[in-house]
Amino acid sequence: MQAAWAPMNTDSSIQTAKIVRIGVDIGIVVAKLERSLSFYRDLLGMLVVAEVTTSLIGKGRMVQLQHGESLIKLVELHPPPF
Repeated sequence: MQAAWAPMNTDSSIQTAKIVRIGVDIGIVVAKLERSLSFYRDLLGMLVVAEVTTSLIGKGRMVQLQHGESLIKLVELHPPPF
């Protein structure tokens, strides 16, 4: 993600800024990670940038995909929450 700041006013005695982000960063819980990964990676052409397996809350696997400045995290949990 790229972040930048831009002045909110022109009064030099007050220093304020707002954060401007380019891109999105979202997480999606999926029932079948391989099927979802096939869609985002193979069909949409997103790049896999990270894979994590965890057992903190049950068993889970997360794959992070990137396209430009945007990130999507696909998360599969066992047992599924739905």
